[in-house]
Amino acid sequence: MMVKSTVCKKCNKSTKLEFCNGCFLDVIYKRLRKHIRANQYIKRNDHLLVKDELTKKIFPSILNTPVTIKFKGKLLPRYKEILTICLDDIEELYLDKLFHGKSFKMKFSKQQIPLYICLTKEELQRLAKFHKIKLPKRKKTLISEFLDYFEKQVPGTKFNIKKSILS
Repeated sequence: MMVKSTVCKKCNKSTKLEFCNGCFLDVIYKRLRKHIRANQYIKRNDHLLVKDELTKKIFPSILNTPVTIKFKGKLLPRYKEILTICLDDIEELYLDKLFHGKSFKMKFSKQQIPLYICLTKEELQRLAKFHKIKLPKRKKTLISEFLDYFEKQVPGTKFNIKKSILS
């Protein structure tokens, strides 16, 4: 099987993916910053609880607000917990409920920050690989295969589903 060589959308370097590694990090960090800022998840002097290695590694690069970060431990009332769910997790849950005739509305408490819901599982895996962090292996479900198939057929499907879930 031959892989087509393309160029990076940002810098026009030759790459096999949409973005080269340097531009990929810039784009992902920018998207995470925008997600945090647009939803006003983190304010000056907040206390955050981080439980995973990837978030611990990338937080200094994406945060430009003075906050107190606690790694591991118990969630105290003044702390906001960083959730490690991604876009695909929410969509699988939504579609599972939808296919079973149940209603579903995604709501997070003020103490929960769904940091990675602006990233697909592939983007999250690539980010983890870049930082040499191994993420837990995700189980392939019928719904995840269904989502992946539609994303290949119609690029942007996952982000459009996200808009309808969170609106």
